Amino acid sequence: MQRKKIALLLGTSFLVVHTVVLAFCFLYSQSTHEEAPMVWLLLVFGDFPVSLGLFLPFLHIEGNYEWNNIYLPLVYHGLLGSLWWLFLPSIVIQTYSKFKNRTA
Repeated sequence: MQRKKIALLLGTSFLVVHTVVLAFCFLYSQSTHEEAPMVWLLLVFGDFPVSLGLFLPFLHIEGNYEWNNIYLPLVYHGLLGSLWWLFLPSIVIQTYSKFKNRTA
């Protein structure tokens, strides 16, 4: 029971930090700076295994700059990236428990 509470607390903390970084990236991507969409790379590296799906070609709309560079990363990282960080502590704790029980 204690492990579940720790996982929930860590997951919620990671989710809050991820949401703040996501908001920063979205606000900065709205700026007029020519390399503003590159700020999404922070989340591509931060959400690593989940973010690989962002490169699937069927998600992109040809010729639609706003969708491909602003809204697609926002929706993708906002949903899947946030869920990844919410459940990551639970996954790690469960995996550790199974490994620890196997070796004991």
